Amino acid sequence: MKQPGTSSTMIDLILTSKNEPIERLENSNIPIYGIWGSDDSWVPVSEAEKIRERIPDFEYSVIEGSSHCPMETHPEEFNRILLGILNEN
Repeated sequence: MKQPGTSSTMIDLILTSKNEPIERLENSNIPIYGIWGSDDSWVPVSEAEKIRERIPDFEYSVIEGSSHCPMETHPEEFNRILLGILNEN
């Protein structure tokens, strides 16, 4: 939050982001991959299993010791996982 422009970017994100209903994703044939923080209290890892029940091909990784924003708190691990996903597809 100390970086210039971060606060306005966060406000824009909140104003423009939306959730897709899971029903729209169930038969989309779009690869879906999640990266979770093991200590996420906003969206716990148990939610990933609920997604997998609806979308069997859904895959996810868990970054131990991270909370809701692993890309910020554990960038090296997050980027390693993300690059692995991108290189597979």
